Amino acid sequence: MGKSNPDNDTTYFRLLLVQPEKALAAIEARYGERLKIYVQVYFQQDTEFTNTVISETLIIVWQKREQVARLDKPYFWMQRVAENQALYLLRKESKHNNVALEDEYLEMAGEEHADRILRAKEIEEIINEALDTLPRREREIFRAARFDELSNQEVMQKFNLTEQTVKNTIYRATKKLRRMLKNVLSLFV
Repeated sequence: MGKSNPDNDTTYFRLLLVQPEKALAAIEARYGERLKIYVQVYFQQDTEFTNTVISETLIIVWQKREQVARLDKPYFWMQRVAENQALYLLRKESKHNNVALEDEYLEMAGEEHADRILRAKEIEEIINEALDTLPRREREIFRAARFDELSNQEVMQKFNLTEQTVKNTIYRATKKLRRMLKNVLSLFV
């Protein structure tokens, strides 16, 4: 029964010990096509993928020829090697695709970041132009409070003003700037 099943035939595999080149050629001739069909059906991949898997499998058979020659069911071992090689190649391809997608995402994110920086600079220029239209004293107080981030107390001391005057000046400047920038800034949102 063992000899009638071609999957259990160890003849060609035993030859790996004495005539390795001839044995490998005979193994490929005898089992190569069946192994290709198995890989194609099992993994649903193209011919190029299947041929790569078979080549890699035969390389492993060659590298481990002394151990393979002594196996009881070497074809099943070779089939398992083909499965593992196919899985390895699919994982490798998947990683490569993920890296490519990751690179593409980072590139897009970089472009988006550059766009944001450009928009921020444009908005800053527009705000500065609007600030330049304010009366000098109002502009200075507003800049000190909002851009230099001074507290109302610090602005009072710097400009020698009362707290209420500082609050009123900042309020008026903010109201004027909002009115001037309302339509312009809506374009950036």
